[in-house]
Amino acid sequence: MDSLMNEKVTHRKYGSGNIVEVNDKIIMVKFDEIEDAKKFIYPDSFDGFMTFENKKLQTATIRVLEMEKAKREVEEERKKQEFEKIDEEKRIEKTEKLKKQRKATKAKTDREKGVQLKKEKAGKEHVVKI
Repeated sequence: MDSLMNEKVTHRKYGSGNIVEVNDKIIMVKFDEIEDAKKFIYPDSFDGFMTFENKKLQTATIRVLEMEKAKREVEEERKKQEFEKIDEEKRIEKTEKLKKQRKATKAKTDREKGVQLKKEKAGKEHVVKI
């Protein structure tokens, strides 16, 4: 990235300038019409805001941007699939819980019906004995 030092750039708002400092992913650009240098993130600032005068450098930067964009898209897709998997697991868990609740409710209802039938049967036997 040190090879970017003193490279000429054009910003769509600030006009022409030179890169005066490079640190990690930050570049400082001194523009012709502005007193203070401005900070930019490299290579993100070259995604529609700024261009290199050096066409080879501009082409290489666009390739880097495209590769980073592709990586982000792959990562976003992976995260999306991961969230979908978690959502599916939650849906299955919820469905299983509902099935258990329904089964418990049905068992309770069946027991209550059995008790009611026994009472009715006992009541009929009592009537018959009299």
